[in-house]
Amino acid sequence: MGPPPASAAPASSAAAPAAAPDVAKSAPPAPAAPASPASVTGPLPPSPESPSPLLRMLLREGQPELVAALGGGGGGGGGGEGEGESEGKPGGGAEGGAGAGAGFFPGFSQLVELQAEVLQRLEGALGVAPAQTKHTDEHGIMRLQSLRPGAAVNLFRSYRVPSPAASGAGASTPAARVTPIRTMTQLFSRYVTPDGVARIYTKTTTSTPDHWPTPQLDVEIGGTEQQLIFYVGLGPKAPISSDLPYLDLYYNRPPPPPPSPASPSSSPSDAAPPAAPPLPSFKAVEAEARAQPGFTPFVSPSLWVRALAAGALCFTVAWDGGRDAAAMERVRRYALAVAEIWLAFVAADAAGAGGGAADADVSTVGAAATTGGDGSVSDGGAASGGGGGGQAAAGGWALAARDGAAGGGGGGDAFVREQWRRGGVSLRNHVRHDPMTPLLYPVFGEDGVTQWIEMVAGDE
Repeated sequence: MGPPPASAAPASSAAAPAAAPDVAKSAPPAPAAPASPASVTGPLPPSPESPSPLLRMLLREGQPELVAALGGGGGGGGGGEGEGESEGKPGGGAEGGAGAGAGFFPGFSQLVELQAEVLQRLEGALGVAPAQTKHTDEHGIMRLQSLRPGAAVNLFRSYRVPSPAASGAGASTPAARVTPIRTMTQLFSRYVTPDGVARIYTKTTTSTPDHWPTPQLDVEIGGTEQQLIFYVGLGPKAPISSDLPYLDLYYNRPPPPPPSPASPSSSPSDAAPPAAPPLPSFKAVEAEARAQPGFTPFVSPSLWVRALAAGALCFTVAWDGGRDAAAMERVRRYALAVAEIWLAFVAADAAGAGGGAADADVSTVGAAATTGGDGSVSDGGAASGGGGGGQAAAGGWALAARDGAAGGGGGGDAFVREQWRRGGVSLRNHVRHDPMTPLLYPVFGEDGVTQWIEMVAGDE
């Protein structure tokens, strides 16, 4: 689900998501509205200091139109990861500071900073890092602009989990012990539709290996200065209309709690570290988001997008270019909540696959799980939150142990895993399948669109 091209009608797909607020040193952000005490997502952590490394990179490496939209001065396109620090400061905050000039888009840098928070969580939990791929440079960057100058500019960045040897990581670092990532991409765009309206688009998409059960994470936010399209979802690798155990595990239940870290030097008298607060289910987050003022369910005209959106928070949000602090607090809250839920499921599935080995034999993993007559998975006494018991240890792999279970098609393990594999391939290739993609060709050219498709799909 990519952004509508410059020649497309506005807001014609869930591919044109929403935008988030500007957090710039030159203009402190407006205070966030307090969260409801009844919020299922708990208190939000303070926003990190801005500009983040991601925003500095975009100001340093982005095309002039992208840099201007972020409130920066001058052109981009040069310098490595540690260079150009003087260029890494936006010229205006949410209100449009003194440095904001022609082409400035209020709130764009706030949206980038939200994607930076998502990235920070993925870096900390999975060890992802920028990586050169088939179409990206040594910093993981690919730039794409429209054939007509100024109509649309995109900057992509690809990520992978480095091998422990390549990264010099020890056994205790995330990159050495967690699941591999099949592909991960971030995209930042500024474009103008035929009606002359400027729009922005940001996206982080991450997927585990195709044969893993874990859904794909998509955080897409973008739109106009008046209204965002907010699409944050867990793309299912199984048909959740019929695979009810998959629906129950990843969407209706809270994710399993992370395993308690065991220190070899600890003694029985040592106080246990405080447990992380439990995460809500995706279903609970969706229900709370639907009740928020200004969050209007978005229904795409595309049947394909609507099918994917069954596993997503999909709303239009009035945000006044990042100046509506309450709207921005909610956008940040629900985007980060879904990212945390996804990471918890990744950790559970990594443990169930033998500590993250992509080619682990999982035919016996989760064998203790049984399936009830209604298709629901029982893990031998685990709490409804998914913690403890065989289900928590096996993660989603327990779903493949169903021989003839509802949703399994009667084929048991092999059938279910092949279903996940096909789902994973389809999700990675979402740009290829998006009904908006044919409209990209006259805007970016065949070579540009092919690079876009292959880069997001993780074609090496």
